[in-house]
Amino acid sequence: MSKMTPEMAQMFDPCSVAPAVLGSNIAPTNPDVEIVAMLLKDTPGNQQGFNALDKGNRGWVLTSYVVLGVGPPGFSSVPYTNGKKKDPAESKKLYDYDESGGTRFYSYEVGRTNKDRGVRASVAEIDGENVDVSVTLKPGMCFNEFLRPDNYSDKVIAEDDPAVLPAFTLVYMQMGVANIEQAAKGRMLKLKKIKTITQAELQSCLFCSYNMPSTEDDFRARNNTNTYKSIRECLDSRSNTMMLNRKVAAGAYIVQDTDSDDYVLVDMDGEFDMAHLDSQALKNVLPSASLQEKVKFLNICIVSGGVTAIVRSRAPDSVVLNGDGDKYRARVVALTVNYNNVLGLNKEELVSGVKGECWMKVGTNFVLWTKNETWPASSKKIYYKLELPDKSIESDEPESTSFMDKGHLSTHKVLKITMLDDKFPEVFSAYEAANDGGTEPPSVMTLEVRFANKNAASVLGKRPRPALEFE
Repeated sequence: MSKMTPEMAQMFDPCSVAPAVLGSNIAPTNPDVEIVAMLLKDTPGNQQGFNALDKGNRGWVLTSYVVLGVGPPGFSSVPYTNGKKKDPAESKKLYDYDESGGTRFYSYEVGRTNKDRGVRASVAEIDGENVDVSVTLKPGMCFNEFLRPDNYSDKVIAEDDPAVLPAFTLVYMQMGVANIEQAAKGRMLKLKKIKTITQAELQSCLFCSYNMPSTEDDFRARNNTNTYKSIRECLDSRSNTMMLNRKVAAGAYIVQDTDSDDYVLVDMDGEFDMAHLDSQALKNVLPSASLQEKVKFLNICIVSGGVTAIVRSRAPDSVVLNGDGDKYRARVVALTVNYNNVLGLNKEELVSGVKGECWMKVGTNFVLWTKNETWPASSKKIYYKLELPDKSIESDEPESTSFMDKGHLSTHKVLKITMLDDKFPEVFSAYEAANDGGTEPPSVMTLEVRFANKNAASVLGKRPRPALEFE
């Protein structure tokens, strides 16, 4: 048996589960507020896509989105007169932090011209009473937006985005505010720019969703037009659906539906016994793998308690009046996998070799460990075997940005997952014997692990400090 070296131990440091860093993904400096959102409808990505979705030639396309995370306040301040230098003594920020640390939006008085802005305004007369128009944007808020051809000529949406962005695509948005007259009409919020996120950014952006509501009451409270009167016409308050963040129960599983090619999540939690699994939900799970392999891997992750879902749900008493609605009242539109839970990544516990009754041991060119979890309705224990030598592959494919994958042609370490009735010492001995020509225990799944991508990809946590080398 070999010993755990510091280099090996570093591989088993916990993965970052930090949410995306917002504020500079659309532009290096942001005068307004950057958010990460999920589109709830197919949305034009360019003029070609707009023409395709504007089926009635109305000159506009209605889209909607749910806020997943909100960035820090931008630097815009008022009053502002075009061509005139600001007086710092008079200036007030259009965005700041509220008492809870959320980002608050203010309005402003109407300027002398369309390019001017008056002083900051917090109060407007709405329905005969003075109302505070300042608003703190929160995850879980759902908004409608009318897109028009000038959105594309003004480059509101990035030129290199696809013609049509499918529903449940994640995007960055730059959000601004309108003047006090628009705030009084309930239209204070303005969408200024949209930018799609990259595959490398997907996981950290989904971590923002942990702050979304998990219950119907919380969701309704965050989208209450009586509470948020200055944005009441922006809120998607007439919809029958809710957007929730839910922890997937360890006893849940994914299976193909009985009367279609679609997959469903069964026994997701105490409220949703059946939920459609949207294809977009699998986008960040083993990006290079087949659909069947993604589902197989997720079923293993679910047993470990490491999966969270964003769910689009109808109210329990809702009625679908036509055949276009989902058969089940819940649809899983995104999934996040916490690899710390799935793999048991914790350096301090793994180096010691025991976590309660959980074992880890270094063998000849491999590390074997288990979390003592058994496959449901069986006595088979789940084991993980990491092969330490890199498997080098030369190809013309771009470098992978995923921590775990299957089928990507680039250098990686091999992780094998198996399920056996045997005890840990017997499984370890079998793998050691395989190095001397014996038969290796059969694997349930073989995966690729790229430790360089664990925390360093894009906005995922801190990048590691560079090593200093002797001259």
